[in-house]
Amino acid sequence: MRTKHLFLSSFLVFALAVMVFSGTVGAQGSITDWQWSDEWPVSPPLPDHLWLDIGGGRALFLHYDRPINEDGAELLYVGDAIRGRFTAKSQPEIPGFVHFHQFKAESPEGGHGGDPGAEDYWLRHIAVRKMEMPWGEVEPGVDFNFMVTPAPEVE
Repeated sequence: MRTKHLFLSSFLVFALAVMVFSGTVGAQGSITDWQWSDEWPVSPPLPDHLWLDIGGGRALFLHYDRPINEDGAELLYVGDAIRGRFTAKSQPEIPGFVHFHQFKAESPEGGHGGDPGAEDYWLRHIAVRKMEMPWGEVEPGVDFNFMVTPAPEVE
């Protein structure tokens, strides 16, 4: 199962990277008329993210090393998000959804985790290259250690 998951996540990284770097997908839209946004779904916006609502409580995102409006911003992660509740029962069974982010928070940094049972987004980050992060060395593929927010057991 893990091999299949790693293959699929590698394919997602490759497909999104080709779309981004070829200009097929960008902040202004794409040939499929998808609209990437830096203001959705969280408030205040995460300045180093672009989001794409794909419907059904799902989203794709691009996570950069600095705010996207700064010159030289480099892509760190592609990822996907699933709307859910901050509970162990609601955490997606698909491997890699280890980070929960609130819709609304006092600051971009304040959105990690949340009140038990809150409804927001589970995120899976897929590294596009080898890099050093505060939690250690990250290899290309699913980052199972990305700012882990342990899901609470809620009845």
